[in-house]
Amino acid sequence: MLSVRQRAGGAGRYSAGLVVLALALAGCATSATYLGSPQQDFYFKVPPGWHVYDTKSLQSLGLPSTSQAAQLQAQGSTYPAFASLASPVRGLGKPGLAGDHPWALGLVLNLGGQDQAGISLSTLQDEIFNVDSASQSGVPVIPLFRPKVVVKGALRGTLVGYVIDAGATSIAFEQEALVNTPTNKLWLLATGCSPACFLAHRLQLQRVMETFTVTADGA
Repeated sequence: MLSVRQRAGGAGRYSAGLVVLALALAGCATSATYLGSPQQDFYFKVPPGWHVYDTKSLQSLGLPSTSQAAQLQAQGSTYPAFASLASPVRGLGKPGLAGDHPWALGLVLNLGGQDQAGISLSTLQDEIFNVDSASQSGVPVIPLFRPKVVVKGALRGTLVGYVIDAGATSIAFEQEALVNTPTNKLWLLATGCSPACFLAHRLQLQRVMETFTVTADGA
């Protein structure tokens, strides 16, 4: 069964709370909805009318949130500084992210010592869905394209896309993740849904991916 990636900091980090900033661009409110955080130096755009999920919805999906940030920071663990999920529907229901409605997930992580020491370009693909673990468990993993190394100034990262063929919870997703030079901060945008949904909405989801912008210098 497909499950959301759990990092060294523990599942509790992903269980409660949300800080999200949704901005409609003045004069262009009908063209897109801007999501992101000026304090975290990034933003992305989703189509007009997409719904931004609340804390309870994120909890039900097991996604990262910011409510335990202070506690995790004090422990020296990785903690989410920002998380937002948007979709055309108000409730993804079961099987959640593997369902028949497209979604976009933006995430910023401040990396704790253990994760900071162990992170690499090759492990970035496992930030949300553990591709390596699924493959090692015998779940078919099909790349949508060859992984790409992304360089944006001092930021380094990867752009990947996969189908994880896990039966009723099969999912297709594309993800770009960037880390700064000290490797203590990570910015990520992922889009996806079921494989059939992803194929039907791929052009729209690619346009969302193209808006992923990190304004931090990365040094």
